[in-house]
Amino acid sequence: PNLNRWLGELLCEQLPCDSSSARAEAEAAFRRSAELAPRDATSVHSLGHFLVTSPGLWGIAFDLPEALSYLREAHRLDPSVAPPVPEELEDVDSFVSKAWHFVAVLLVLAALLPTLLYIEKREKLGKSAQKRTKKD
Repeated sequence: PNLNRWLGELLCEQLPCDSSSARAEAEAAFRRSAELAPRDATSVHSLGHFLVTSPGLWGIAFDLPEALSYLREAHRLDPSVAPPVPEELEDVDSFVSKAWHFVAVLLVLAALLPTLLYIEKREKLGKSAQKRTKKD
């Protein structure tokens, strides 16, 4: 597990990584390290730290909830290796979670809007057809 962790650290000597390919390789190495030694606080903490400090798509840390779970687990495994998750990160996680829920609601509404407009248009056409039938 140490070799994988060291490879991840070597690929991204200073976080965040310079390139997306280096980030992907480093993430794979950190994940492999944590996978090989799930009870090693250093390996688990390294993966969590990498995920927190390496922005994903468009510079947004989509992995924050996952990262924080690794950091919490590392602290649980060995508090002398991994400190508790800073309160500021917990606050950001809460905000990001709420923001994603809001975005999900907006996406559902955006998907439903054309359907609702179509139904409304069909109802109006049906009512106007009924009025014409009554006049005839």
